[in-house]
Amino acid sequence: MTIKKIIFILLWLSLLVLSVVSPIKDIKIVLASKNPALLINLLQRFFGLLAFTLLFIQIFLGSYMGKLKDIFGGWIFNFHLFNGAIFYTLVLAHPAMYMMYLYKIKGVLDPFYVYTDLCVLCKGNLEHFYNFGRIALWLITAGIIAVIFRGSGTFMKKNWRKFHILNYLAFFLVAIHLRKVGTDALAMPFSAFYWVSLLSVLLFAGTQFRQALKKER
Repeated sequence: MTIKKIIFILLWLSLLVLSVVSPIKDIKIVLASKNPALLINLLQRFFGLLAFTLLFIQIFLGSYMGKLKDIFGGWIFNFHLFNGAIFYTLVLAHPAMYMMYLYKIKGVLDPFYVYTDLCVLCKGNLEHFYNFGRIALWLITAGIIAVIFRGSGTFMKKNWRKFHILNYLAFFLVAIHLRKVGTDALAMPFSAFYWVSLLSVLLFAGTQFRQALKKER
């Protein structure tokens, strides 16, 4: 394993550790209470923060894949796929934990509410911000499906990258969802990473937009 690869993996692990620092303080409370609902809620928070961080990394890798291959070699693309697989697993697991949490406290198991129940006239502001999470999940899923089937048919071969760009929109929806639904995004040091990641993704998106304009000219 090369020094560059080791440094990259250490940075990746550092970001993952950073993303779970905020909820760690509540572990003792959860264990002491011996409350299954609180434990599920804690896992839900861990999964949500990790998913946000991995989505940021995924967008960074996708935006600069060509340059990163020159620096690190071809393995970085396989890492991009690996990071994406973990990310999407957490994207599905995060609302699944919320579904189990609601089951524990209300006795109702309702996957439709968690994954698909988009409201327009919502009961309370919190429900509006749940919508952002649901829409982000749909956009991310659409992007992944486009990548999986990018080699099948002329339409997908020409347009799969356009679907993949949905990750940018999904990132900002997730960012709003994270900021308004939970409290972990407000706590340091994750709060600092949160704002840095927002500014960075804006930069990534601007770079991709400029490159797309150059190709059209």
